[in-house]
Amino acid sequence: ETVNGGATTVVVDPANGLTLDSEDGELEITVTNTFELGKLRLYKDVTGAGQEAGMTEGNVYKFDIVCSFNGKADAFKKSVEIVDDGSGQMYTDIEGIPVGAECTVTETDNGGADETPAPEIRVIVDKDTTVIFCLENVFSAGTVELAKVLTGDAKDDPFVLDLEFEVQVTCEVEVNDVRGVVYSDKHVIKGGHGIGHGQFEVE
Repeated sequence: ETVNGGATTVVVDPANGLTLDSEDGELEITVTNTFELGKLRLYKDVTGAGQEAGMTEGNVYKFDIVCSFNGKADAFKKSVEIVDDGSGQMYTDIEGIPVGAECTVTETDNGGADETPAPEIRVIVDKDTTVIFCLENVFSAGTVELAKVLTGDAKDDPFVLDLEFEVQVTCEVEVNDVRGVVYSDKHVIKGGHGIGHGQFEVE
């Protein structure tokens, strides 16, 4: 068989062919094409200070999977979602992909990460091998600087400088069109002093 349609295996029976002994004889040759299915596993790695601070849990990451096979660009198509469970690494399995197909996994929603990872391309090699894809999202964190400035004629007097002021610090981030609070706490600061706090997610 010179063109097998993308079959995983081709078996000709008998393998060595037949010889026609007479003009009236009949020959029977069977050609069996087997098309097997494989699968891929898509890992979503989430790293960075934002993840370590627990700010990514509940994020939804969306992907398109498109596989070309036997000349057809979109022989297999599927859209999937992975929900961030806070562990830093999640995965999902996609089955029913023709063996020999070339698959491209593209992230279409990064859940608010710093950047969207580049698409990955792999070939489904056989029915027994799970082909691994891994796309990483990094969530950085910055620093909020808070300073209490005093003014007036008594701003340098010791009794003023010893005063303590309570400040509410609230940070919000928008993910998937939903704005949520990722940090909220009260801090005490003295006049003329400054404090810095890390672990704030950078949008």
